[in-house]
Amino acid sequence: MRCGEERELAVVAAVAKASLSGQDPKEFCQQVLAGILPVLGLDAGAVYLLHRSQFVLLAHYGLSSEFVAQASVTPRDHPWLGRAVRERRTLWVQEFSSPVTRAEGMKAAVLLPLVMGEKELGVLAVGTRCAWEPTPSDQRALELAAHIFALSLTQKLETSEKAELLARYQNFVENEIFGVYIVQDGRFAFVNEGLAKILGYRREELLNRPCLEVIHPDDRARITQGLEAQLKEGSGTRRRQVRVLAQDGSVKVVEIQTWPIQLSGQPAVQGVARDVTWEAQVEKLRQDLLSVATEILAGTDVSAILRRVAQAVVEHSPFRRAVVTLYDLRHEPPFLGPTVAIATAGLTAEEEEQLRSQGGLPPHHRAMAFQEEFRIGQSYYISHDRVPWEPTYGLPGRNASDGWHPDDFLFIPLRGRLGIIGHISVDEPVTPKAPTLEMLEPIELFAGLAALAVERAFQLEELRRHKEWLRGAFRLAHELGRCNSLEELLSEALGTLAREVRYEFGAILLRKGGELEVAATHSSLPGFQYTLGQRIPLTLGVVGWVATHRQPLRLNDVLGDPRYVPVHPEIRAELAVPILFGEEVLGVVDVESVTPGRFRPEDEEFLAAVSDLLGTAIESLRARETLRELSLRDPLTNLYNRRYLLEVLAREIGRAHRYGHPFSLAILDLDEFRKVNNRFGHATGDAVLQGVAEILLRNLRACDYVFRYGGDEFLLVLPETTRAGAEEAVARLRGRLRTWSRGLNLGFPLDFSVGIACFDPADPRPLEDLLREADGSLYAEKRARLG
Repeated sequence: MRCGEERELAVVAAVAKASLSGQDPKEFCQQVLAGILPVLGLDAGAVYLLHRSQFVLLAHYGLSSEFVAQASVTPRDHPWLGRAVRERRTLWVQEFSSPVTRAEGMKAAVLLPLVMGEKELGVLAVGTRCAWEPTPSDQRALELAAHIFALSLTQKLETSEKAELLARYQNFVENEIFGVYIVQDGRFAFVNEGLAKILGYRREELLNRPCLEVIHPDDRARITQGLEAQLKEGSGTRRRQVRVLAQDGSVKVVEIQTWPIQLSGQPAVQGVARDVTWEAQVEKLRQDLLSVATEILAGTDVSAILRRVAQAVVEHSPFRRAVVTLYDLRHEPPFLGPTVAIATAGLTAEEEEQLRSQGGLPPHHRAMAFQEEFRIGQSYYISHDRVPWEPTYGLPGRNASDGWHPDDFLFIPLRGRLGIIGHISVDEPVTPKAPTLEMLEPIELFAGLAALAVERAFQLEELRRHKEWLRGAFRLAHELGRCNSLEELLSEALGTLAREVRYEFGAILLRKGGELEVAATHSSLPGFQYTLGQRIPLTLGVVGWVATHRQPLRLNDVLGDPRYVPVHPEIRAELAVPILFGEEVLGVVDVESVTPGRFRPEDEEFLAAVSDLLGTAIESLRARETLRELSLRDPLTNLYNRRYLLEVLAREIGRAHRYGHPFSLAILDLDEFRKVNNRFGHATGDAVLQGVAEILLRNLRACDYVFRYGGDEFLLVLPETTRAGAEEAVARLRGRLRTWSRGLNLGFPLDFSVGIACFDPADPRPLEDLLREADGSLYAEKRARLG
C-alpha cells in the first residue's frame, strides 16, 4: 500500500497523464477514471456533466449497463449531485436512498464538484462496493485530482468546437503558421504562404495547379471522393489527415479541415492545412512536461516552483527564452494586481536585469494583451505589427524563424482557482518550422498545473504567516448572510472551517437549556461518538467547559487534560470556542485533530472570528424565521393561513411531478357552527375553533399541512395520499371530533362537511381546478347532509 504522499502524486499523475493524451472529452474522462480508481482501491466511477437543467452521464467505469441506462440523465436537483455543485464541496456518502444505486451494491462514494472559476461543469463521482473509510490523504488526492480534472476538461470541451477554433486561429493563419487554400475545379484557386512553405514551393508555382499532384498517390482516390461529396452536399466541415509530396520529394503528413464555399458564384472547397509531421516531437514534449508537473505539484516554495517552471519550458519546449510572472494572489482578482515575482530561463544577466527593472507586465498591459482578438487556444499571440504598447517594453528578440518575428509576443496564462494568476512569456523558437498549436497545447496544460502548484504553495505560506484567515472570515460572513436555514448555515460554516483550518473532526453544538445539542458535524475519520441531535450536559467535556466559562480552550494534548471526553481513540488535539450573541451563549464550535499540538494561536483567533459571525448569523436567522412563522400563522388557532397555502400547493405539485406520487387536499366546514356563537358567545366559539385545530394537528401526520381556510373552514394538504387515503383520514378526524365535542355540553355534537380533490401527476390539472373541485364537492355534501 502506498503512503499518503505517494498516493496523492499517483492520483495527480494519472489525471495529468490523461490530460496530456490529446483525447476527446469522453475518452479523456474514461482514462481519468481508469487511472485514479485502482490507485485508491475503488471499483466504480462516473463523470456527470451539467447540461442545461440536468446532469448527463459522460463517462463511467466499473458500472453495470442497467445502472448506466437508468442514470444516463439526472435532474439538477438530485440530492447528492445537485448539492455537490451547489455547495461546491466534496460530499462523502455512505447511505444511498436510490434503488438504482442500492441495486448496484454501492457501499460508499465520494462526489467532487467540477468547477472552473464561475463555471460549473459537473460532478466526478467515485465509489466502491466494499466498506471504505476515506483517509485525509484520500480526500486531498481526490480534491487535487478534481481541480486538475476540471481544468483539463474545460480545455477539452473548448477545443472540440471546430468553428470557434477556426476563428481564433486566424492570427496564426495571417502569420503563415497554417496553410490556407481554395480548390475549384480540381485546381488551387488560392494558396497562402503557409501552404507554399509546407510543400516547399513558391505560391506562384501552386496557383492553378491540379491539387492532386501534391497528394500522395495512395491518398488521391480518397481525397477526390471527399471533395466531390463535400461539393455535392454543399455544407458541413470535414477533418482528415493526408500525405502530401513536398517539392524536395519528401513525404509530409498534414491535417486538413475543409468546408464548401462559393467563389465567383461557383462552388469550391476552402481548407486549412496543418503540418503534423512533428507530432512525435509534441508527444515527447507532453511526456517531459508531465514529469516536471508531477515534481512541481509536490513543491511548497513559490519562488522555487516558478524557477523550475521557467527551466522546464526552456529545456523541453521549442522556445529558448522563458519568463514566468506571478501576480499578487492577495489582490482580487490577481489579474489586476501588481507583479510579485519573476523567474527567468535562457536570459543573459544583462537581459534579466533589464527585464526586472521594468517591473513585469502591468495590469493595463495585461488587459490589452489578453483579448479575444489575440487569443490562440488558451494562449495569446501578438504579432510585432500589432503590439498595443510602446516598443520600449520587453526585451528585443534574437532570432527569427518561419512565421515568427523576433519582436512577436506569446503569453501562456497561469490559470488557477482565482482566475489568471500569472503568465509565461516565451520567444526564440528553435524548431525548423513555426511553433504550432499542437506544441502549445502541452505547454498550456503545464501552465495550468504550474498555477495549481503555485496556489497550493502560496496558501501554505499564507497560513504560516497567518494572513489568510482574515480573508476567510470576511468570505464566510458573506456566505453565512445568504443562508436561509439553520442547517444550511451550520453546514456552510463547517465547510469553510474545513478549507481554512486542517482538522479531522469538527462539530457545532447549540445550547438547549442546560445542555449542548450536536447540530452539525464534519469528519474524515470513522467511528466518532458524536451524532446529530445528541445532548451533552454543560458540565461535561471541553465543549461544556467552554460554554460554561464563555472562553476558548486549546489543548495540545487532550490525553493529559481531565476535561477531555474521548470521542475517538486517535484524537490528540482539540480547539473549542464559544458562540456568543451579546451576553447569551448560543453554542460552541469544536475542531479536533489526530496530530498533537496541531492548533496554534492563529487557529484559535480564526475560530473566534468564525464563532462571532455565527452568533450574529444564528440570531438573525432565528429572528427571520420567527417573523416569517408569525406571518404565515393564524393568530387564533396557530394554524397556517391562506397566505402560505399557495406556496405549499405549488411545492407539492412540483414534488408530485418529480416523484410521480399523488397528493390530496380536503376542505372541512364545521356544520352549524353559528349555533355555538349564537348560544354561547364568540369567546366560546373561539375556544371551539382552537380545540378543533388541536384535534386536526394531533390526528394527522407530521408531513401533513393544516390551514385555517375561512371563519369555520379548514383545509388539509395530504402529501403522497390518494383520494381513498384522504377519505380514510377524514373519517378518522370526524370520529375524533364527535367524541371530543360530546364533552363540551353544547347540546349537539360537532361535525363537518367535506370536499376532497386529488392531484394525479399522470393526469395533471391547474391548481384553480383542484380548489374548485374541492369547493364544489364540499357544498354538494353540505346540501345533501343538511338540506
